[in-house]
Amino acid sequence: MAAFLPKFQFSSGVRPSGEVSRLITAATNFKLPEVEWTLVFTAIERINAHPAEGSSEAVKTIKYSLEATDPVAINYTLSVLDVLLKNCVTEFSAECTTKDSRKYFHRFLERKDLAAENRGKLLEILADAGTGSTSHPEFRKFLEALIAAGFKFSDASLSKLSPAELERLKPARTTTSSVKSRVTYLDSQKETLPTYSNALNADISSVTHRERAEWVHFDCNLAAGCAGMLFDTVEDAHSSIDLTHNVVVKVRHVL
Repeated sequence: MAAFLPKFQFSSGVRPSGEVSRLITAATNFKLPEVEWTLVFTAIERINAHPAEGSSEAVKTIKYSLEATDPVAINYTLSVLDVLLKNCVTEFSAECTTKDSRKYFHRFLERKDLAAENRGKLLEILADAGTGSTSHPEFRKFLEALIAAGFKFSDASLSKLSPAELERLKPARTTTSSVKSRVTYLDSQKETLPTYSNALNADISSVTHRERAEWVHFDCNLAAGCAGMLFDTVEDAHSSIDLTHNVVVKVRHVL
C-alpha cells in the first residue's frame, strides 16, 4: 500500500507479527471509512490479558503504522493510540515512555511532511497523558520536555497545568534546521535582555525582585536551549565516535 511506503522511518521498519498487531493493523486500514473499533477493543482485551508481551507488540505496531505518509492512516493510528492509553494496563503506558519511545515520538513530531492536524493530535494525546490524575510519571516528564523544547500545545490541552508551571516550562526561542540540529537564538524584536536600572557596581540588594526574576528566567531559558542543542548533537553523532566518558552523554542517559 502506498500509505506504508514512508520517507520517515525511525522504527525497525518491519511490521510486527502477532494477534495484537494484526488487530490494530486491520482496525486502522486507511481505506476504511473510520477506525474499526470492535477490533481495537478486542486488541485491548488481548493486551490487558498479557500486559508485557501485548504492550510491547502494540507499541511497535503503533510506531510502524505512524510511519505512513497518508494523513488519514496516521490519524486512525493516533486515534487508536489515544484509546489504548486510556483503556490498557499501566504496562502499555510504560512501554510508550521508554527512552526509545520518547525519542521516536519526538522525532515523529519533527517530521517535515507531517500534516498539522496529525501533529496537533499527537500533542493533544501526550498532553492528556501527561496531566491526568493517573498518568504514568514518565509521561509528565516527557510532556514537560516537549513544552520546554518549544512544541506548540493548545491552551486547552495544557489547562490542567497552573500558570506558574507553564511559566517555569516556557521555552527559549528555537529553530530547527534541516539536519535536525537545534540552535537557540534571541529575537531582538520579541525577546530582549533584561535591563538593570541601577548604577553599575551597585550592591545586589538594590536590585528589585522583579529584575532578579527576569534575569533568572532569561538564564534558565538560555541554558535549556544550549542543553537541547548539546543533546541533539550527541544523539546524531556517528556510531564510530567514542562518547563513553562524555559528561553530556552521561547526563542524557540519566534523563
